[in-house]
Amino acid sequence: MDPDASSTGENPPVMACNLIDPSTVPAEDETVVPQALGHLRTAARYACGAVARNNCYPPELPVAVLADTTAAMYEVARMSARYVGDYWAEAGARTNRAADLLAQVRELLDAARHHTILVPADNDPGGPAPTAAPAA
Repeated sequence: MDPDASSTGENPPVMACNLIDPSTVPAEDETVVPQALGHLRTAARYACGAVARNNCYPPELPVAVLADTTAAMYEVARMSARYVGDYWAEAGARTNRAADLLAQVRELLDAARHHTILVPADNDPGGPAPTAAPAA
């Protein structure tokens, strides 16, 4: 499979495993990871276009989805860094560093998600969001 197929408008082929259950991934099938990463790229591009063109979604949704997908991106980066490094040491090191940064981003997004769950929105009809108490 062409890893850049989604950039040419082609749809990635149907997966050889169940997208919901990672235990169905064949260990020796060389097409699975390129297909999965192609689907990830396609889904990300679609999400970018949808968010850019549509304002009809709960505002807390992108925070939660970004936190979850950043966690997944961290896992992909961390798991692939050593493999990439076996071929290109510098690229592996940079992928590992990117995983570290993704972990930091995930922390920020998890904190933002926590805030969207517990604190009323500034424009919530129930009143403004509480502010921090002034320092004594």
